Amino acid sequence: MTETTPITLALEGTGPRLCAPGLPHCFADDGARFGFGHDDGVLLVGATKAEWFPLADVVALDAGPWGWVAMTEDPDTGDAAAWQLCPGGAELRAAMPDGVRGLRLEGGALIERRGSRSCVARLVPDACRVDLPLGAVRGRVSVAGDAIAWADGPDLYRRGPDGIVRAVGQAPGPVTRLRCAPTGALVATVGDERSLIVPPTGRPRVIEDSGDAVLGGNGFLLQVGPDVRSVPWTADAEGRWFRNRELCGSPRAVFSPLESRIEDLSGQPMVDGVVPCAAAASATAVLGPAGRTWPLDGSAPSPADPALMAEHILAHEAHVTAVLDGHYRVRPPGDGFGPSRTLPAPFHDPDLLEAIRPARGGFVLVGGRERVFVSWAGEIRRGVLPRSRRAPAPPSGWHWNDAGLLLRLS
Repeated sequence: MTETTPITLALEGTGPRLCAPGLPHCFADDGARFGFGHDDGVLLVGATKAEWFPLADVVALDAGPWGWVAMTEDPDTGDAAAWQLCPGGAELRAAMPDGVRGLRLEGGALIERRGSRSCVARLVPDACRVDLPLGAVRGRVSVAGDAIAWADGPDLYRRGPDGIVRAVGQAPGPVTRLRCAPTGALVATVGDERSLIVPPTGRPRVIEDSGDAVLGGNGFLLQVGPDVRSVPWTADAEGRWFRNRELCGSPRAVFSPLESRIEDLSGQPMVDGVVPCAAAASATAVLGPAGRTWPLDGSAPSPADPALMAEHILAHEAHVTAVLDGHYRVRPPGDGFGPSRTLPAPFHDPDLLEAIRPARGGFVLVGGRERVFVSWAGEIRRGVLPRSRRAPAPPSGWHWNDAGLLLRLS
């Protein structure tokens, strides 16, 4: 069963192209491509091209040794499904009417919790199911390739491709998180203080940091507060810190929120424009994604403008209105953005603002029960308001979402 045909996008040129990947809610990496999981689809970005798989309600993404798998969940029914992302489209691998509670996608498999037990259902390349012993519960089970690892209290076990279970070692306390690699390496976290490192070869050792980990061939990356620490498998090799960086599901790269990009471990940018921004269309351009203006004719975008990195943006009557963190700025025709102004009550609380809509002479702020008109000059009006209308839909041949994704499809 194929849900949709993927759209191939060039990274350069004037044809169908990726303009900004936006900030997804899940990442993955297969060593050649980065995967970005959005509510409305999956974007796979390689060195020379990208592919967009339209899939509704993506909640998880995984790059296993046999390909890419995404998991979706219907927000109304709770029904979940696992899809393999193939050249011909997204193919259904498993349907789960009970939803994603107790499920995790990892290593091309679904890890499912059943009471005090877990089982692993291989999705690709062939379906197989492995029931794990009592004590192997969610959060302490990990899959990588043909290997399955789990923790029972402080005790670590691994089931190899031959189906034989072997004891791996013992952590200095009950394991709270576990990750394994196809090489057989393990990282087991104890509480929020220490991690036990089980390298592919050599003796295990304990380090005094903990956090989520991404494992690779030469070592692993560990999230420690706001920073990422690179830890080699061999104790005598030198690691390093990446300050103000975050894990992005890749052992070869980190996410830099300040620069809005994914960088390799030498600090060179690999994917730019990884930032959540609203989008709006004027007569000639798409405004907002990556803080830029993207001409509809496909020509080069403008440099990034911090004023366009907004939660809500509206192009109307030759004005551009951008809203961020309870404040707004207006760019009149032929001029730059004016000063930042506080939104009128109650919208100085950003959580209450649902949308901004065009109205004659200004715009209307829309909340659950509130409507407030703001004129271009800053006049505030309540009660009887100018009639508003919904912002126009994306122009034909373009696609964007609330996470800052922008694709030029034609």
